[in-house]
Amino acid sequence: MTALPGVPAGHAAEDDAAPDWQTNEEDRRGPAGGAATGQASEKQRDYASVHIYGSRAALCFNADMTRAEGHTICLDAAASKGQRSFNWEGKIRVQFTTKELPFVLAVLMGWMTSVQFTAHGPKKDKGFSLEHQAGGKVFARVWQGNGGGQLSVPIFAEDLYGVVALLLRQMGRNSPHLGVDGVMAVVRQLSSTYQERGLEVKPPPQRSAAA
Repeated sequence: MTALPGVPAGHAAEDDAAPDWQTNEEDRRGPAGGAATGQASEKQRDYASVHIYGSRAALCFNADMTRAEGHTICLDAAASKGQRSFNWEGKIRVQFTTKELPFVLAVLMGWMTSVQFTAHGPKKDKGFSLEHQAGGKVFARVWQGNGGGQLSVPIFAEDLYGVVALLLRQMGRNSPHLGVDGVMAVVRQLSSTYQERGLEVKPPPQRSAAA
């Protein structure tokens, strides 16, 4: 993966291996359709979602679960087909790894300016970025392939609440001992630490084929 927020050069896990930010991706089914490929039963699936509509594309943030049963979010992006009509059948889908969630929250809350993750999907050709802009707006981009396939949607302040609430819901389920207040406090403190130390967004080392 590339473009990892707040991770200093040379950072490694306790076993001296590079952090695996892509672990347990992907795929589940969101309300926009598509066959489920994970292990959870129909009763276990969570269809909570938040839609954001732009003039040229739309986003759907879906409650989701990784293969390791971690609670996360799956982001669908669909191009516009006309007024209030979007091509959900041809959507681009990116499942956030649980390790990416804190950085997504930090940008949505304005604690970090931007974040970008790439190398998602079976072909490692999908990615997403979020940038917190003036006026409380977050500019979201989702893409697939090297020759185009990029969709962009601004998320305005009035829509951010729903996305943040869904994100906190999922993160709280992964860390019930912290609760929502604890999750917020930890992510905010970590974001502050990154900024104070002037840590830059740097790509981690690429995983080998045998990893």
